[in-house]
Order: sequence, then structure tokens, then C-alpha cells
Amino acid sequence: MKKVLVFSFACLLAASAAVAQIKPVTGDWGLGFKLDGINSTSITHWNGNGTQIFGRYYFTDKVAMRLGFGINTYNSKTETTEDVKDLNNVITGTRTGDTKITQFGFGIMPGVEYHMGSAASKLDPYVGAEIMLNSLGKMKMDFDTTSTDNSSNYSYTKSTTSEMAGSFTFGINALVGFNYFFSDNFAIGAEYKWGFNSTSAGGDYSETGSESTTNNGNTTNTVINETGSMKNSAGNLNVAGMGGLNLNVYF
Repeated sequence: MKKVLVFSFACLLAASAAVAQIKPVTGDWGLGFKLDGINSTSITHWNGNGTQIFGRYYFTDKVAMRLGFGINTYNSKTETTEDVKDLNNVITGTRTGDTKITQFGFGIMPGVEYHMGSAASKLDPYVGAEIMLNSLGKMKMDFDTTSTDNSSNYSYTKSTTSEMAGSFTFGINALVGFNYFFSDNFAIGAEYKWGFNSTSAGGDYSETGSESTTNNGNTTNTVINETGSMKNSAGNLNVAGMGGLNLNVYF
């Protein structure tokens, strides 16, 4: 009987230890993946304020360093075609336009978390802070348009490439969140942030290309080569905050 009781007690201790160790401890690593937005999430949260993937390292059972990373690639192509009509609503030609816009951005968010502990064995609440460094590369736009009007022997073509400098954002966020461990080494979490960020945007821009106009047999060709500079800066206090859901893996 004593052997049975000792064995049962040992199993109970082992089970309790397993439950107690379900949360990360000193020396553990974690990897988080953004799932979805709660409020205004999109780094794509990427206007640049969010994280798509981040890592954690636990220096102690309660203190973890984190590094978030996000990217955003923007590619847009628009094609339009419309009829050219005379005053009697008769189709006399066509007008087309093709626009392609590309831009790339990335961000890194180093930070620290303090895990407060919970009586619930699977719940892991924490608070923390992070620095946000986001860079949005230059925007490139290719534009092509043609227009013909057979009633007046008129045609017009224009082809240009424009480039505009991007932006850089620096921010500081306070954060609060929790992880719920539904299995060993796997947790789903939610996080909410408040903070301030400052953005500096713009810089040099350029437009190069050509245009050609033909009217009643007379053709005029023009070379386009324009440059300039345009800058602006702004600060933003995220008093409403922003949130997101994460899937976390620990090892």
C-alpha cells in the first residue's frame, strides 16, 4: 500500500512540475507571428506601426528581451481605357492609361517585457516597452498614356518615370499583453500598445520621360526631365493605441 501511495505522490509531483514549467523560464527562446488586428494593426499593420514576426529571449523567468521585424512591399498597377467622343456623342478615338507604383518598407522594434506571473498556470500577463524604427523606401511610379482622335487626326502619347524619397519613423511604445499556453511550447497572445512616433518624409524627387503630340500631321516631341525636393515631418501620439493577436512558439 505504501508503494502505491509513494508512486501516486511521485506522479502528482511530476504532473505539478510539468504544469509549472509550461511557461518559459530563464534561457528560453520564443518566436511570435502576427495573426490579425484588433484595432488599427497592419508592418502589412504596415503603415509601419506593427510587427509581423518577433523573437524573445528570457534573461530571467520574468524579464525577456524582444526584437520585432516587419516588412511591406507595395505593388499597384492600374489600367484604364475610355472612348473619345465628339459633340454628337460619336466615338472618334480612344484614351488609355497605365500606372504602376512600387515601394518597399521595413521596420525593427527592439524592446523589453516584464512577465508578472499569474495564479493561472497557462496565463502569462506582461507589460513592457519598445523602440520603433521604420524605413519606407522611395516610391517609383511608371506612367504611360495614349490618346487618339480620328476626327481631327490627333494623337498624344506620354511616358514618364517618377521617383520620390520615402520616410523614416522613430517611435516609443508602452505595451501590455498576455500569452495563453494551450499546449507545451505553444501560446496564443494579445498585445496592446500606446506611444509616440515622429516621421520625417520626403526629399529629392525626379520625373523623366517624353511626350509626343501629333495634330493634323504636325508632330511635337518633348523631353521631360524635372527634379526637385519636398520634405515634411510630423509627430503622432497614439492615445487610442493599437493591438494585435500573436501565435507564439517557445524552445
